[in-house]
Amino acid sequence: IHGDPMTVSQLMTILCDNAVKYAEGDPVIQVRLYASGKKVCFETENDWNHAMAPEELNHLFDRFYRGDASRTKTEGKGGYGLGLSIARAIAERNHAQLTVRETEEGRILFRAVFRGER
Repeated sequence: IHGDPMTVSQLMTILCDNAVKYAEGDPVIQVRLYASGKKVCFETENDWNHAMAPEELNHLFDRFYRGDASRTKTEGKGGYGLGLSIARAIAERNHAQLTVRETEEGRILFRAVFRGER
């Protein structure tokens, strides 16, 4: 991956922590790292509670955003609403693209796409 190893590692940790923290039900969390042409992709995918409309998903990257009940400080799912905002800033500093979407199976997927080494 073309980028700062320490901050890229921090971004991956944030995405994994987020998947573990907010997975719903009997959680199945998938983590993928793969090459796609000259790019490297890192993904986390997990079940979630569907409390947000798809067009609202990008607000998850806003500082302090808590768009649904699962993102409150109950049931041990505490936090300050900063993790995904920090992940977005790290992606930008490393010239990577960070996106979120709901899959056809109704799961939430975060994807970071980095430039590969030249």
